[in-house]
Amino acid sequence: MEPKPQQPEPRDAQKLKKGVASEEVEQKEAKNEEVVPGVPIVRSNTPRPLSYEMMVSSGGQYPGILSQDSAPIPTFPAKAPSAPPVPEEFGERDTEKSLATPTVGSIKPAEDGQEFIWLFEYGLEMDAAVLNSPERLAGLALLYGPAVLKGYSLIVGAQRIHGSTGPTIVAISPSLDPDAEVWGVLYRIPRRLSEPNKDEPSLLDTIHAAIAPQKFFKGVPVVVYETYRERELTSVTYVATELAYQQLHFARAEQSTEDGVFMQRLATIAQKQKLPEQYIQRSFQQRQSEQRWNSEHEATDNERFMGQRSMRISAMNSSLEESALHQHSAPGQYTSLTSQSADHRSSQISEVRSSQLPQSILPLPGSEAALNPEHNTEPLPAFKERLLPAVDLVPRSFMSQPSPQAQRWFIAFAVYLVFLLLIVLIFAVIQGLGVVNGVFNKGFNPLGVPWLVMVYGLLGGCISCILTLGRLQVDRPPTFIVITWFTRPFIGSILAILSYILLTSGMFAWGQQGSNNIAFFSLVGALAGLCEGRVFFHRS
Repeated sequence: MEPKPQQPEPRDAQKLKKGVASEEVEQKEAKNEEVVPGVPIVRSNTPRPLSYEMMVSSGGQYPGILSQDSAPIPTFPAKAPSAPPVPEEFGERDTEKSLATPTVGSIKPAEDGQEFIWLFEYGLEMDAAVLNSPERLAGLALLYGPAVLKGYSLIVGAQRIHGSTGPTIVAISPSLDPDAEVWGVLYRIPRRLSEPNKDEPSLLDTIHAAIAPQKFFKGVPVVVYETYRERELTSVTYVATELAYQQLHFARAEQSTEDGVFMQRLATIAQKQKLPEQYIQRSFQQRQSEQRWNSEHEATDNERFMGQRSMRISAMNSSLEESALHQHSAPGQYTSLTSQSADHRSSQISEVRSSQLPQSILPLPGSEAALNPEHNTEPLPAFKERLLPAVDLVPRSFMSQPSPQAQRWFIAFAVYLVFLLLIVLIFAVIQGLGVVNGVFNKGFNPLGVPWLVMVYGLLGGCISCILTLGRLQVDRPPTFIVITWFTRPFIGSILAILSYILLTSGMFAWGQQGSNNIAFFSLVGALAGLCEGRVFFHRS
């Protein structure tokens, strides 16, 4: 019997065999399956990258996987993304790249390609509000943190011209002291601020007075140590020039006697920026504490001195009066004793007035009880003369001097008064010659007031201003107040107008002759102008 020919298997059976074979292949490959060559899959449920699935499909393997109607499987990242770097890390990464990938030819420094540079400030510019003000960097400086500059010392000075002292200026200078250091604040600023614009100097040099004609500072590169990340950085700072040493009379901050308010402001800014307290005490507050202690000690000595003098005079007067009352003598003798007491008292007062107050007066041993005012119930005598020393006995160094700006305003105001008074007098001469009688006559009454009354009020205002300016006791008035003083002569003229209106308003009964008496009204106008000083200086 002939064997039957083998019939072809159905297609479904072939597909089934192929599926079983593919499963066996997958089980064998699952043991050594890799995402990419050299990187094995750690977990069995980790999906393959989409790119690998497409590669396998294009090679003819695993056709059944792509035929499924399933969503594409996202890729699994091998490493979590890192956070963006802070601005100060750009320089380090650029340096690492430049070291790791050397190029042929000259290597350009990493800093030259940076957009920002470091700026070290040690004065009022430590306050970001000052440096970022509209007239300076206008908010372009980014505050970083404290830093210290070794080998430099802080110096303070001021420009003195014709006996007047200018504003206080702080600077730094190289020092031979091994412990010398200057603390300040680091800023990150755009590099373009330090580059000149054609023929114009850079903005950084302009705000630091490093331009002609008064080139007191110059920018130099220095190495500072910043405490935030404990590293050294190359920054730009401004040091004093030779011209500054010649004109500003610098002294070390620890020994400076300049404006105490300025030094206190520096101390406040340094504390705000969290600089070391020891540095603040040594540089800014040591001299102020010494001056404060000296002033308090001197005031205490003066009080003790005046109390001792008063007690001695009171005891002397009491003894003389008691001896005079217990004397059984004629009234003339009592009168002579009283006059003798008064003469002796006057001599003691003159001695007090003519003597300089000593710097330090210590109480005599055992005299504390006598100097204690609580144990003395004897009333002090009342004198017509003051026990305090005269003004001319006070040292000139203790009297406050007006600022240069106030002096300029006072000079301008004095020149203005002189010229105004001269113009009024020249006009009076011209009017007396009859040159301008066509306009300035009896019929010319602006605001219903004779013009002569207004002129006399203006004269009175000018004289009042000159007198008050000569006896001015305000050391440093604000600038806006000095500007208003230029209207004071015309305030006198307005007071003259108001006086004329008051006298002619009907409140007073004037005859026909009195109402036309222009000389009387002119005199009243001049007196009203002289009273204009009461408007500016009267205090209730």
